[in-house]
Amino acid sequence: MTTTNDSETLRVLLTGRNSDFEDPISRMLNSRGLTFDLIRLKPMIEGLDTFAFKQDVLTEVLQANPTIEEVEIYEDRKPHVKKFQDYLDSKALAKFEVHLVKMDPKYLDKSLELSLVRGL
Repeated sequence: MTTTNDSETLRVLLTGRNSDFEDPISRMLNSRGLTFDLIRLKPMIEGLDTFAFKQDVLTEVLQANPTIEEVEIYEDRKPHVKKFQDYLDSKALAKFEVHLVKMDPKYLDKSLELSLVRGL
């Protein structure tokens, strides 16, 4: 994924990660030269569903920017892809796309994994 400097494009990053991940996310984005107009991390509210959080923010963005005609989403959770498609289908948009981001599994070294689990 690349971001664009198009002045008519609003780049939004929504993540289910909480504010504990603000610094690592910022470093990852900077290392890849990715910029966003809005970055929202999920608040640390017990029981807050990640999809509900993302949908609420997307609703706020669409309401605050009624001239938005197209929405493109990159999502790494397959069940959320369908939910976003259903949600966006109910909006008066000229075009929308929801892409499933497929990632290969990554495994930690077994000793590191055990030490991390023991530290919980």
